[in-house]
Amino acid sequence: MRISLDWLREYVDIDVPLEALVERLHGIGLPVEQVERAGSDTVLEIELTTNRPDCMSVLGIAREVALLLGRPLRAPTPSPVKPSPAAPARVSVEVADREGCPRFTAQVIEGIRPGPSPAWVQRRLEASGIRPINGVVDVTNYVMLELGQPMHAFDYDRIAGRRLVVRRAEPGERLTTLDGVSRTLDPEMLAVADGERAVALAGIIGGAQTEIGAGTTRVLLEAAYWNPPTIARTARRLGIRTEASARFERGMDPAGPPAAQRRAAQFLGEGCGGRARGRLIDVYPRSLVRRAIRLRPTRAVAVLGVDVRRAEMGRILRALGCRVAGGTALEVRPPSFRPDLAREEDLIEEIARIHGYDRIPPTMPRGETTSGTVAHPLRVDERVRETLARSGLTEVLTLTLVSLKTAEAAAPAGAAPVVVQNPLTSDQAALRTSLLPGLVTIL
Repeated sequence: MRISLDWLREYVDIDVPLEALVERLHGIGLPVEQVERAGSDTVLEIELTTNRPDCMSVLGIAREVALLLGRPLRAPTPSPVKPSPAAPARVSVEVADREGCPRFTAQVIEGIRPGPSPAWVQRRLEASGIRPINGVVDVTNYVMLELGQPMHAFDYDRIAGRRLVVRRAEPGERLTTLDGVSRTLDPEMLAVADGERAVALAGIIGGAQTEIGAGTTRVLLEAAYWNPPTIARTARRLGIRTEASARFERGMDPAGPPAAQRRAAQFLGEGCGGRARGRLIDVYPRSLVRRAIRLRPTRAVAVLGVDVRRAEMGRILRALGCRVAGGTALEVRPPSFRPDLAREEDLIEEIARIHGYDRIPPTMPRGETTSGTVAHPLRVDERVRETLARSGLTEVLTLTLVSLKTAEAAAPAGAAPVVVQNPLTSDQAALRTSLLPGLVTIL
């Protein structure tokens, strides 16, 4: 994740040297792999683990830095969307697959002035590794980088029937995506369709038929919360990975879409002359509420091996955005943007991370120990291998993946090899059907 230091400073005061900031970020599990200059700005390349989708944004990193340095967080406060007076909704939305799409929002913006985005927006996008395209698309990318919520902008006038339907793709349905590739969809994939055909691959990439062009003056903004496994499966099946899919497959904040809509509408109004037309449509039939987690302070102390006071535990968890209550055991309700906090051990790990791993003293383990044993089948296996080796035989290990041509040649009559859908190389395109080709290659 590339983070602009100038952008980060908008949300939190950083009064420590860059070297100290980098070191302290590393101490809380956000290692900075590279620091580089981008004009007058400094860009931090931060390595993120897959369980921290909340840090895939400038705001997410700012939240961590504010906690780390003990500084207040100045989160962006989007202006409320003010639609035209007495304007009805300009588009209808139907979510046919509510498991795949628990929340879907849509907003129409009219009066867009076509053209490039402001220079400062382009600089920040480029510093973050994203190519500027035009005023509208740059706004959706900017909001994604700022808040972590991916969005998509449709050309409103190209939406057939002025309606969007979130549904499973039809068997053999085709969609030409924004990268110019014609893709064949199947019912395992989630699509956003208009009144006639699929216009976007849900949570991954939009369609070329409704893309924003030089003549676009009316925009339909979409921001949604998608089921992570659904997005991950579709991305793997099609062999496509985008900034949006990388976020959605990890699990985003279900409370994020309305805030992203307000922020995008604000930027489109300030930079492109746009004005919201009709109300914000928010299809959210069943709120995704995080369950409370029971945290036992005595258990936390036993696991960590260091005496962290109960009050300090509460302070750390509240600073992370959790709601904390309870008596002997703490009842902790994690914030919606932290899907990785699901059990007591997760909370204990967060306490250790913020308290400081370097403050946990190294101690030798205590208690009785027993020598390890080897299971009988493993002992027999080892004796057989040793006996064969002493008899002059050589053990070899061959790859389980071979080329399709080799697999077909070695397959028994009438048998077809199992083919890898997305092979890394042509030499590893199928599962081997015999050991002989591998042995011959070694000889």
